[in-house]
Amino acid sequence: MQVVQGQVEAVSPRERILAAARKIFLDGQPEHATMDAVAQQAGMSKKTIYREFKSQLELLAALLA
Repeated sequence: MQVVQGQVEAVSPRERILAAARKIFLDGQPEHATMDAVAQQAGMSKKTIYREFKSQLELLAALLA
């Protein structure tokens, strides 16, 4: 994972999403970890986020795994 100018670059879309969500949490702002915020941080659409993760709960579970 590499952070470039506030955006997260990783290999696959799933990894980019997880890296973006992780960055939001590590910045101490878990209340801002909306799907919109994750999509913006990952530099992709919310539709792409939901293609990989059906819900915020599923995304959170993947982060904790």
